[in-house]
Amino acid sequence: MKQEQIDVISLDDLNLVSASENSFEFEYLRGDGRPTGVFISVLGSQAPKVQEWIRKNLNRRRTQEAIAAKRGKEVERLAFEFEYLRGDGRPTGVFISVLGSQAPKVQEWIRKNLNRRRTQEAIAAKRGKEVERLVEDDEEFGIGAAAIRVVGWRNIKEPFSPEAALKLCRNNSEIREQIFEASNNLANFTQS
Repeated sequence: MKQEQIDVISLDDLNLVSASENSFEFEYLRGDGRPTGVFISVLGSQAPKVQEWIRKNLNRRRTQEAIAAKRGKEVERLAFEFEYLRGDGRPTGVFISVLGSQAPKVQEWIRKNLNRRRTQEAIAAKRGKEVERLVEDDEEFGIGAAAIRVVGWRNIKEPFSPEAALKLCRNNSEIREQIFEASNNLANFTQS
């Protein structure tokens, strides 16, 4: 059986073929509504496999919190994983794990870089000069501030590394904005 990989499917592109208590089968339709012969089987939310996946992922978060507590770390220091959304709000299947803006690693990076700037300005002031700050300097600071928050990802071809995170943040302003949004949302790093 030949399998096709389809990136994103709109509900308008699907035709319900059959349904049971635990699954649905759809046929993928061409843009003009003609059938393609490509069938997609989807498990319902109450199917045992789906319920197992939900429990597993909820337990993963609880396990991370328990491990962090044993190590004496606070829940706020844990990474939060979010799905990167396209500009129009469609999901991408790319998941990025970020630290909260109050995480020690993030705060240390920000302090270090702001102190470096202030030191440069103080030295220049003693010499009777001004440090010229370019817009590019501020952009690089924002890129670095986003990249330091990233601690991992899924479904990106390049393996995670701090250098790869910097490259990702430099090349994609939408991802950078979503990193800041997720990192600055305290609710993502506290227990409910």
